[in-house]
Amino acid sequence: MKGWKTLAAVGVLGLALAGSDGKAQLLVWDVSGDNSPVELTADVLIDANLSLAPANNKLTRVGVIQNTGANSYNSRNWNITNTFDENDKYITFQLQPVSGFQMTLTSLQYAINGSNTGPGTGRWGYRVGSGPFTLQTPFNIPFTLGPTLATWDFPDFTTDQLVEFRFWAYGSTSINGGTSGVNGTVRIGNIAGNDLILNGSTEIIPEPSTAVLLVLGLLGAYQFSRRRFAQ
Repeated sequence: MKGWKTLAAVGVLGLALAGSDGKAQLLVWDVSGDNSPVELTADVLIDANLSLAPANNKLTRVGVIQNTGANSYNSRNWNITNTFDENDKYITFQLQPVSGFQMTLTSLQYAINGSNTGPGTGRWGYRVGSGPFTLQTPFNIPFTLGPTLATWDFPDFTTDQLVEFRFWAYGSTSINGGTSGVNGTVRIGNIAGNDLILNGSTEIIPEPSTAVLLVLGLLGAYQFSRRRFAQ
């Protein structure tokens, strides 16, 4: 009995230590004063355990065109058809932990709005490595920004691979209910504070011995609970 108690206690301690890193912010953009450069590096925060490779941690346009002004990361030439195309007309950023680390991603917060003739449907998606995209349910892009960020609260996942996020705006119906136009704009807008936040955490990849200890601890806790129930 004492052996199982000790093993259970060690396992619980191992779980506590392994999960001690609280959820935080990995990448943060504040577009206040931005004049829509071609690339916009996360300018408030980049987690210290993320790779600083040149292509990482930057907002980049693919197929859409920079539209200056509006104090935002502003773009035009969006898809103005009702056919969603994940490989054309989007903004993107990617991130990857440094060697020996993994990251757990939990949610994406954003301030998205557009002009009257901008396409009215927006959605985010991400993929791990070269895998398929996990897509957000499409949402209606507002003309006026709210006081707080919208949130895509996707299921938490952990990886040491490269992860790419994309945002698409599309649709023949515009933000104001009319017809979308190629010069209609959709932007990461400027609200008070930060405007695009990727939440999560980074941690050292557990050693195999640590993983074994956690399994043994869980087994010990299970056996201990069974014995107590039997008594």
